Amino acid sequence: MFLLFVAAKNYSFKINEIIKSLARYEKTYFILMGVVHGLTNLGGSLLAASYATFAIFQIMTLIVSGYNINIGLSGVGIYLIVGISIFIVTEKLVYMDINNANYSKNFAAFLLLSGMLLCAKSIWLF
Repeated sequence: MFLLFVAAKNYSFKINEIIKSLARYEKTYFILMGVVHGLTNLGGSLLAASYATFAIFQIMTLIVSGYNINIGLSGVGIYLIVGISIFIVTEKLVYMDINNANYSKNFAAFLLLSGMLLCAKSIWLF
C-alpha cells in the first residue's frame, strides 16, 4: 500500500504535500523507508552485498563439490565484453533519452505496478 501511496505523489499535489510533511520527521521517515526496502527487497547496497554473498557461496559450493568449472580466460573475456556491450547499449539507447521528469513518471508507474502486483499477490495468497 505504501508503494501505491509513493507512486501517486507524482500525480497528486495533496499526496506530494503529505510526503513532504513526513520528510520533516526524518528519523521516522528513514525507519519507514528502511522497513519498506527491507520487506520488498529494494535494499540497495545491502541487497548487492547479499547477492555477492550468495554468489560466493554458489561458487564455493561448486568448487567443494568438485565441479569442473571449465571457463578459460577467453570465456571470461567473452562474458566481460558481452556484459559491457549490453551495459553501453542500454545506457546509450534507453537511459540517455530519459530526462528527470520522464524518469520520475516512469519510476512512479513502476512503483504503482509493483504495489498493485504485491497487493494482488497478498490477496490471492490468503
